Amino acid sequence: MKVLVLLGSLRKGNTYKLTKLVQDNMNEQGDVEFEEIFLGDIDLGYCISCHNCILKGEEFCPHRETTDMLEQKMLNADAIIISAPVYMLSVPGVVKNLVDHFAYILHRPVLFDKNVLVVVSTAGGGDKKVAKYLKDVFEYWGANKVFIFRHKVFAIKLEITDKLAQKAKRISKMFYNSIESKKLKEPSVRRIAFYNAFRAITFLDTTEDTADYKYYKKLDWFDKVYPVDTVKNPFKKAIGNITFHILKKIVPKSNKQ
Repeated sequence: MKVLVLLGSLRKGNTYKLTKLVQDNMNEQGDVEFEEIFLGDIDLGYCISCHNCILKGEEFCPHRETTDMLEQKMLNADAIIISAPVYMLSVPGVVKNLVDHFAYILHRPVLFDKNVLVVVSTAGGGDKKVAKYLKDVFEYWGANKVFIFRHKVFAIKLEITDKLAQKAKRISKMFYNSIESKKLKEPSVRRIAFYNAFRAITFLDTTEDTADYKYYKKLDWFDKVYPVDTVKNPFKKAIGNITFHILKKIVPKSNKQ
């Protein structure tokens, strides 16, 4: 089992210790190979919102050498752990920069067979907000299941109490078992509606020349209520198709260049 660990902390502090606690517990479940990447150490310039990844293709990103490396590692891993301390009620800049660079995956999701664990620590508040934000990001990128492990430290130095150790053990076991099962979860109504909103907007591109349009056309996504065949509930299928057809009628056609 290969797990990619994206570390959003700029030092090996409390968040890193929480992440290592998870890794240690997972290693007790079976053979796991972890690859750690400190986001603050990689050569990734700031996203400049040039929209090249959306309009032309991700290969036109000014920082493609680094983003391609990260994307391939995410795709090749069996699962992903992303950790982040809370900085002023939000994620650290290096984490936000990562998310911004992969905006195109929001349009063209790819992580359907990946389970993700979000690890968040705080010395005060904001952990719930940050955990939800990262959960939403990875769900919209297509992730199968997203687990959350968050902890309020209320101190400069993390203390591994019995309660915290048990909490880490539980979430680590759940995460490990989900990866090992390889079972794909049926997406929520919200995720289906979100995807079909993009399906409709992309369909209305009159140029038919953007990276989004070409991608949807190539994979026949314009004919699918969800990119992978995991939607079994008739109600969810109906919601997806209704969202798509209504938005096709009310959203103005686009002439993106």
